[in-house]
Amino acid sequence: MLEATSSPAECLSGLVLDGGWTVGRRITPTGGTGGNFSVRYVATSPDGREAFLKALNIKSLFENPANDVISAMKYLGTLFDHEREMLRKCEGMTRVVTALAEGQVVVPNMPLGLVPYFIFEMASGDVRSHLEELGEGADDAFKLRSLHQIAVGLFQMHAQFIAHQDVKPSNILMYANGSRIGDLGRVSERGVVCPFDDKPMAGDPMYAPPEVFYGYFSSEWTVRRFGPDLYLLGNMVVFLFAQVSMNALLYKNLDQRFYTPHWNGGYDAVLPYLQDAFAKALDEFESAIPEPSLRRQLRSIVAELCNPDVNRRGHPRSKRSVRSPFALEQYVSRFNHLARRAELQLRS
Repeated sequence: MLEATSSPAECLSGLVLDGGWTVGRRITPTGGTGGNFSVRYVATSPDGREAFLKALNIKSLFENPANDVISAMKYLGTLFDHEREMLRKCEGMTRVVTALAEGQVVVPNMPLGLVPYFIFEMASGDVRSHLEELGEGADDAFKLRSLHQIAVGLFQMHAQFIAHQDVKPSNILMYANGSRIGDLGRVSERGVVCPFDDKPMAGDPMYAPPEVFYGYFSSEWTVRRFGPDLYLLGNMVVFLFAQVSMNALLYKNLDQRFYTPHWNGGYDAVLPYLQDAFAKALDEFESAIPEPSLRRQLRSIVAELCNPDVNRRGHPRSKRSVRSPFALEQYVSRFNHLARRAELQLRS
């Protein structure tokens, strides 16, 4: 029996959608990664294939009496339309999630019973849960191949002048053929008005690069959007090999006098102190990698991707290019080379 407080989005189990998809059991988000405005389900296709369904929970807007409901509904609709448009634009990108279906369903006998949804291929989990399952069996080959695939996904998006802005462990999804970047709700596209364009960083502030915290907001779209994507890619290197975020290492080594609540100067003035803390953070990261050659190469990659100075971030060869100072081709190639070498070592 449904509770009186149930929203239409929470009552989809058993319904048959367009295309013959049947909605099954609800999925309870773990690790605090679930969206505030969505409900998750397993959906099954007519041929028995299981997939992941994300339903928009309009009733969640009414839970806070302080909300201007009309404005909130408009905002939520804008977010849904934005994600739908970005999914369409990223269709065919091999290392970015693709929607198998989208639509809306009417839940009988309920007010506000129209529920929009997306259906995605079912992932086995995110990269964090996968690492936890592997434990000591999480070898360098897996980590490097995953980094190569993440870099490919960002490269594919950047080639269309789309920035993800929220690359983090819970948004790297695992499939039979490897990693893909998920959750396109926070992306920004050059020349297109997007819901979070007024923010220095649309994604999770836990992983945001230093320029965001110190109020630096470049007028150049590529600096403002691609620069953080490079930092987030570097953070994935640190996470996979040291099980910690780059921000945790960086701010651990930064004198508290230079934390944003205490710092009254600008971004340029704090950069020398950030660079000093960054050098110490790199030392800590490097010490977590046993193999000397890999240790040196990954330190170099993270030093380039996560430089606290966004205008120095990226590969030195790309920085000399006026066309694309934040190009990712070099990192796609480097991660692929390192992954192949690690895979050969596993076979030998």
